[in-house]
Amino acid sequence: MTPFVRFAALFAALSAVALVLSRTLPLDAASSSAAALGVSLALASGLFALLAKRWAVAKDPARSAPLGFWLKIFALVFAARFVVMGAGLWSVARHGEGELSFVAAFFGCYFLQQWLEISYVLASAPKAVALSSEVTS
Repeated sequence: MTPFVRFAALFAALSAVALVLSRTLPLDAASSSAAALGVSLALASGLFALLAKRWAVAKDPARSAPLGFWLKIFALVFAARFVVMGAGLWSVARHGEGELSFVAAFFGCYFLQQWLEISYVLASAPKAVALSSEVTS
């Protein structure tokens, strides 16, 4: 099983748990809908992030690209998440309720996704690169 398949499966499991939690927590209807929207947008942006990092890993399998390459990928993913989160928060705020539920759901998923994304990039690194980073740290 390739690292991407393994982490995509973990991402799918996280998605299922997050969506079930967002709909089953004892919240009022507006907060529950806002939480479900937060989870959905976080998962969509997380899927984009995982695919962007997969593309970057395929483009630079030996991790020999300059730091600027990886910073551009990070900036692209961060900007996409910022836009998606802002649009979702604007939508929820426009309807008047559930802003806190939206933010909590979005960032709850986001923080877990970050660990999956970082772990994916590290797991897909060649052993020589992984060993050299362990020696220097």
